[in-house]
Amino acid sequence: MKLLAYKVKVEDEEKLISRLSELDLAFGTVSLLHDRVFIPRNYKPKSNFPRLILRTEKTAEDRPVRYYLILRRHIEESTVDIFDQTVVKDYAETAKIIQQLSFTMQAEVSRKRQELTLSPGVKLYLDKLDGEGTYAKIETEVLPDDNIAIVKKDLMTTLRALGAGEISKDTNGELFETK
Repeated sequence: MKLLAYKVKVEDEEKLISRLSELDLAFGTVSLLHDRVFIPRNYKPKSNFPRLILRTEKTAEDRPVRYYLILRRHIEESTVDIFDQTVVKDYAETAKIIQQLSFTMQAEVSRKRQELTLSPGVKLYLDKLDGEGTYAKIETEVLPDDNIAIVKKDLMTTLRALGAGEISKDTNGELFETK
């Protein structure tokens, strides 16, 4: 699947939620997410190397924790990401496999996430990161016949209309690189 996403730092969360409320839209329940971002040992910033993300997701107290392995590869020329995700049954074994593939951990990110479907194929996420603030992420699937420039413009127009904030770096790995 190909995705196009923009992330913005939310300066005024109440204003964003108020604008959504005016449109009769509201975020869903809160999920707790913890991502461990892995990159190849020979990774270079602004390249199209893949990133592997091992995600832990807790959606409710009475539901079991779910684990996902996510592959994201940024295609620089188009700013589109190749995205694949699968459910993982054994977290520890998957982490070992990732390290055996010569990937190293770049960052760990914990957040509280709420999701809102704006239209078919377009989602808005509200992420609250401990000590880093609140971010909004708008994401859409790019179909084979889509014009990337038009899709980008539509996403940016939506973000501006919601008053979400200014565009920031597009990956959690870039935002929270481990030293």
